Amino acid sequence: GAFNVEKLNHFNGLYLRSLNPAEYFARIREFLPAEWLAYRGEQYAWQAVLLYQDKLTMLSELAQNAWYFFEDPCPPWEPGETTYNLDSVEKFVIGNQQAAGVLAQLYARLEALPDSEWDEEHLAPLVDGLCAELALGKAKVMQPWRVVLTGDKMSLGFFDLLRVLGKETVL
Repeated sequence: GAFNVEKLNHFNGLYLRSLNPAEYFARIREFLPAEWLAYRGEQYAWQAVLLYQDKLTMLSELAQNAWYFFEDPCPPWEPGETTYNLDSVEKFVIGNQQAAGVLAQLYARLEALPDSEWDEEHLAPLVDGLCAELALGKAKVMQPWRVVLTGDKMSLGFFDLLRVLGKETVL
């Protein structure tokens, strides 16, 4: 039989998902840049990288997928090379007439949320309430925030992103 890379990647992904969290972190730790571990400590790195256990097929994929947990995206208006996907910024922030208002209203609600309630149980109803109030779908409310926080339209689940980044970083 022929060697099948896709099948190998599939089985490697299954293996990664079968590891308990401690084993997974021990294996992926060698793929983490030292500055990532120093950024907000090993416990923060643990929380961030565990979100990817069900998503990766190879440990080496983490750096390209999780970087925004360990460094702030460089916006297009700052000097230097931007880390933002400019197509996503145009579509979900600049080209979205509702984005500025949605960002401001969600910011106010997130800011008012007590630190002790910074979890999906409290964040989800807050977002749902804003969606209902503005008669907008969740994507119209969450995508502009996702782009602002990560520099792109693709990331982990919105509430996982907010929870792990933490209130101070999100705001």
